[in-house]
Amino acid sequence: MFSNFRRRGLIDSDLRYEANTSRAPDEPQAPYCLAPEVVDRILDHLWAEPRALKMCSLTCSGWLPTTRRHLFRTIRIRSSYFCVQFASLILSRTAMPITFLPCVREIILQDSPLRNVDVKLASRAFRRLRNVETLNLAFWPAVDLPTAFMEDMCLSFPNVIYLRMDECDIMDPVHFVQLVCGFPRLSRIHVEDQELLQRSDGPCAGFDRAAMESMRPIVYPKSLNKRTTLPDLVIERLDLLPSKQCFRLAAVLCQPRFKLRLRYLRVNWSCRRLSPLIHMLDNIGDALEEIVFAVEGNDIEKDQSWLADQIKKLTVTNVRSLTIGKANLSSGMNENTFNWVPVLIRHVLERSRHLVDLHFHLRFEEDLTTLDAFPWTRLDRLFLTLPARYIGRGVYVQLHIWVPAVDWVRRQGIYELGKSIRGKMPRSQCGMRFLDRHKPRGYEQGSVEYDMVLGLPTI
Repeated sequence: MFSNFRRRGLIDSDLRYEANTSRAPDEPQAPYCLAPEVVDRILDHLWAEPRALKMCSLTCSGWLPTTRRHLFRTIRIRSSYFCVQFASLILSRTAMPITFLPCVREIILQDSPLRNVDVKLASRAFRRLRNVETLNLAFWPAVDLPTAFMEDMCLSFPNVIYLRMDECDIMDPVHFVQLVCGFPRLSRIHVEDQELLQRSDGPCAGFDRAAMESMRPIVYPKSLNKRTTLPDLVIERLDLLPSKQCFRLAAVLCQPRFKLRLRYLRVNWSCRRLSPLIHMLDNIGDALEEIVFAVEGNDIEKDQSWLADQIKKLTVTNVRSLTIGKANLSSGMNENTFNWVPVLIRHVLERSRHLVDLHFHLRFEEDLTTLDAFPWTRLDRLFLTLPARYIGRGVYVQLHIWVPAVDWVRRQGIYELGKSIRGKMPRSQCGMRFLDRHKPRGYEQGSVEYDMVLGLPTI
């Protein structure tokens, strides 16, 4: 019988109880709670798990402020119906106060949710979101908007520092200028249309012509009326990716009345017309630290020489990283399409005060012969005449190549691709080290990465 009690754990529990109660009453007990800062760091790792955050918020009242900050950080309004529902919720007079509004940091207005909605009603609701720092306009079609629409939206979010436009089509140039100039604290702009290239026949299938027509009055510098009110914006990060707004935004930012102090510049220019881009490059300031640059679809010799001349005028003394691409290589291209590549690399390596890391992002959809469109020969000669600070060190280069499919990598082999690239740069081959890594992607294409050091002296 005694063994049965011991087997069931009853005697052991009694002994533990007597041991705990035998402690002196004045003896302090060891703390069992973690510091609030440690708990916050642990909960921060659940930022992408809404269900886990909800369960944690119901578990402990002390965890509620941290979980609420992640749960209500982003609000997405998908249509006019949800916009009305959201405004009614915020403006309603209920017995229980709405306490999550200070936690909102990002709002996504999708599918033009203010269409056929009382703009003043929505503005009153949005003005309760005083801490919004990111405004995302996603999937906006080309529709006629009220005259006071942009002004009311800018007044509703006075603390926005990041403006993002995904597949957004704002045709009226007045509205577009109001949107860009309406946020006094704006420091980052991102424009992109991920489906644009898939919907067209190529990267330059005429969408720049439609984008240009409405912006023709402000394409060139000093074209805006001097009486037009423009704030002194200090843009630190700019992402110009393929989209209709890419052309329009460059046409606005090329105005010398803007103060661009870019630290990070990311450009993937797919328009045939280079004039807005070139004028904008003349106005980006002298604080650049990282450049991601790609220009496709324009092999006109006049425009290429114009772009090269403007690149040589860039102030790049603080640049630490330079990325070329993502460049799409096809059989219809030649080295003249990428004349700007060796010009930009040489200018950055010679003028920067730091040791610059280079990154090449290339993509080809056919056989290995399409790699010949990239100016390997000119780059091979360039790396043999590096500045003095690279002597004995060389230049670290990371080559990232997207291949047609994962099966292509298995069939051809990553070493075969590396051997082909080595053969294109024979002069600097003695200073090249390849570290082959294959990273399969979840989508259709695979990728291959090579790390190399170019320009080392022959041993």
